[in-house]
Amino acid sequence: MAENKRFTKMSKKSKYAAYMYLAIAVCVVAVMTVSIYSLSFTDDPGELGISIPDIPTPSLPDKTGTGDVSDNSSAAQVDGTESGVDGTVIEKPTFVVPLEGTVTKKYSMNALVYSSTMKDYRTHSGVDIKANEGDPVKAYTAGMVREIYEDDLMGRVVVLEHDYGLCSYYMNLADNLPDGLEVGKEVQAGDEIGYVGTTAVLECGDGPHLHFELTVNDELIDAYKEIKAVNG
Repeated sequence: MAENKRFTKMSKKSKYAAYMYLAIAVCVVAVMTVSIYSLSFTDDPGELGISIPDIPTPSLPDKTGTGDVSDNSSAAQVDGTESGVDGTVIEKPTFVVPLEGTVTKKYSMNALVYSSTMKDYRTHSGVDIKANEGDPVKAYTAGMVREIYEDDLMGRVVVLEHDYGLCSYYMNLADNLPDGLEVGKEVQAGDEIGYVGTTAVLECGDGPHLHFELTVNDELIDAYKEIKAVNG
């Protein structure tokens, strides 16, 4: 009989302890639920102790203008200013299509195009603009003459170095160059830097034209797309 009483008392204590643990568990779950609910509606990452790194943006500036370069390249240009975050005025570069003429071959490094000179299919690293021999070729944007040389395949070449890691290449130029043009000379967008020629052995079957290329940090980019952007 005494043992039964002790068992009954122990059972009551066990039940009491179980109820206490259950109550504590319910409280813990409630607190966690409220915390999660609060976090889900926090708009400021800083409140959560999360550090968001700054992500750098731009490369080349935007280019807009007037005209059509899909078939006929024009000397359209764009310049202007814009305000920085702190209100300072930022001068936007001026860009011009380097030659008035007709685009006969576009940039194509992912697909082979036919070469009328070599009679085969190959990639094309620039854009070809057909014009009359001797027509003036203009600087794509402001910069400095980095190189002037004779290439075995692409003939007379002038290279300009610009901001943003940009370089422009003017190939198949005539042998004669504008007076005073030399390595180190600074030029502005639209300045004459050469004349249309037929000096490129690799493209002599295409007649007089400018072979124009662009690189950013020594990597080729789509020159046709860029001069197209000048005209909007």
